[in-house]
Amino acid sequence: VRDVNLYDWLTKSNDYLLNHQEKVRKNKDNQSLKRSLKNGFYAMIPSGTFLKQGDDAMLSFSGFISIDIDHVDPIEAKSKLPLLPYIAYAGLSVSGDGVWALVRIPNVSDFKARYAALVIDVKDKIGFDLDKSCSNISRFRCYSFDPDAYFNLEAQYFTGLHFEPKVERREFARMNGSNLRLSTLIRLICETGVDITGNRNNWLKIGGALAGEFGEKGRSYF
Repeated sequence: VRDVNLYDWLTKSNDYLLNHQEKVRKNKDNQSLKRSLKNGFYAMIPSGTFLKQGDDAMLSFSGFISIDIDHVDPIEAKSKLPLLPYIAYAGLSVSGDGVWALVRIPNVSDFKARYAALVIDVKDKIGFDLDKSCSNISRFRCYSFDPDAYFNLEAQYFTGLHFEPKVERREFARMNGSNLRLSTLIRLICETGVDITGNRNNWLKIGGALAGEFGEKGRSYF
């Protein structure tokens, strides 16, 4: 285990490395053999130096995180990724049937929210789904070399954050026995957080039903 220079890692190639990469690509349909070949090869963590593999073991941050776009036309993916100003590198994965890239970010605080925003931004702007398993900062990257890789040494920071909204749970007073069915329904909605409105038409109907049953007191349930 040792530190590596990120740029050297991305540009280094020799017969031994390329031959091993070719073995992986020839056996990409044999999942167990491909996994064995990858696990027995060189790998690194592009996001920084670490005491061990673990998000809580980082010693220093490189300024980059890695993303995967799997099961796509690699040529198309490599042509579209440069449209995003925060992409610093894009190249073929070791299997050759996907693309991986480096994204420049300012820091590792709120990393999960940063990655969630990145998933949304890539999908909205160039239409690709990111592999969500890359959302750990200590993710390994198996060696792969692409002679036609894209580099942007002046990539901008991706600063987006996306926090999932918290579901508000409200407590309601118990209703009398004659409204037991409705009381049970409301209790289950509150416990599970399920949205029964579906669309604006249902939302209006539910509002009307609550108003008809409870009058002004139905406003809190609504």
